Amino acid sequence: MKSKFATTPRFDRSLRQLKKRYPKIGKDLTFVFEDLENNPEVGTVIPKDYSIRKVRVRSSDMQRGKSGGFRLLYRLADRSEDEDEIEITINLLFIYAKVDQKDVSQAFLQVLDEDD
Repeated sequence: MKSKFATTPRFDRSLRQLKKRYPKIGKDLTFVFEDLENNPEVGTVIPKDYSIRKVRVRSSDMQRGKSGGFRLLYRLADRSEDEDEIEITINLLFIYAKVDQKDVSQAFLQVLDEDD
């Protein structure tokens, strides 16, 4: 299985904001991206969702582990099958720090759904 990543403008903005406070976030995301490449369905599907998945991301800057780190919201998109290989596009929708925001609302999920 081969995976490729696509970002939305909202994801890019949220990542830029977090990089100001958490400079190691890029390194932290590398590990999550590797996990997603190996198993794109690793994230938890958010209940009553729009097929959006949430995965916890450890923060090297906060020293709180996954539970106090970041939340990455993504969606599995295009799935194409060639002769021997399956390719999946993973749309990165939004990332936030758990210390800043506990959960995302249903209204915000709907906005993410419209952005994608």
